[in-house]
Amino acid sequence: MELTLKDITYLNQDPLFNTPLKLLIRNVIDISPHKEFKDLYQHYDHIVRYAEVCGVIVGIEQNYYGHTYTVDDSTGLLDCHYWKLMDSEPLAFNLSQTVRLRGKLSDYREKRQLIIDDKELVENMEESVHWVEALHLDKYYRKSYMLPSLPESSDIQSEEDPFESALLAYWRKHPDDVYSFAEVCQDPDLVELAHKLLSEVSGWGVTEHDLVELFSSTTKALARAGYLAPAGSSESNLYRLMTPKELEKGVLKIINEICELMDLGIRKNYIIERFRKYPAFCFVEDSTIISIIKSLLEQSVLYESDYNVYKIVV
Repeated sequence: MELTLKDITYLNQDPLFNTPLKLLIRNVIDISPHKEFKDLYQHYDHIVRYAEVCGVIVGIEQNYYGHTYTVDDSTGLLDCHYWKLMDSEPLAFNLSQTVRLRGKLSDYREKRQLIIDDKELVENMEESVHWVEALHLDKYYRKSYMLPSLPESSDIQSEEDPFESALLAYWRKHPDDVYSFAEVCQDPDLVELAHKLLSEVSGWGVTEHDLVELFSSTTKALARAGYLAPAGSSESNLYRLMTPKELEKGVLKIINEICELMDLGIRKNYIIERFRKYPAFCFVEDSTIISIIKSLLEQSVLYESDYNVYKIVV
């Protein structure tokens, strides 16, 4: 599940959620991914996403997008990736240097890594200091903790997501256009709003990675809700606006295809399964499809011939 601003607001009640935990690399590797949210991790009773490590650089890789430093603190090896801000940005560190790195935990190809937000060259002795601090803080991380329960009537659930609304408004201003994900990310008004909203819930600054993550999760949420449709291959990240009428036509087309072959009603589960076979509807979630069916029932375009079985009104 993609993380939304509502989720961040709720999880932010835990002071460790936005805190880079001082950890040994073996602890970073051993932390379990959260069962529901991507790029969140379960450390004892806490849901966390940031970490701080300190060690010696034993490997460096460079590519077009950035630099990857392999760090060794004697408990394990961790790949730490730094996204370049400019194509010509030089390496920040060299082999055998001791560094302190803070950033966001992530998994890539089933391997744990750190996306660097803050980096610092330090003296060799700082690695030992980090060890002591990490072991000392571990007893605090272990303390029993439970997030307050989220009532069903909570504002966090009912309140409209301001960034989702702004992004949808952007698309509605361009109903006939196809945009890549990268192009939308460059809209200055959306970037300003994203930065403002993330600043309100982030404990230690907003990074380029945070902004891209918010744009990505919100775009996917709009696609699941049936507002956006992919306009190319999954790798192209092209999207276009999708209208309610287009969704309704998709449902009716599925029912018509079967009714032309045999005079039978179509079960809801089949409609949902068949609906997502179409490329434009591949991301639409069940609840959105069900709401389309209900709308068609209310318009008397469909009728329920049996429980959860539908036919077109002739």
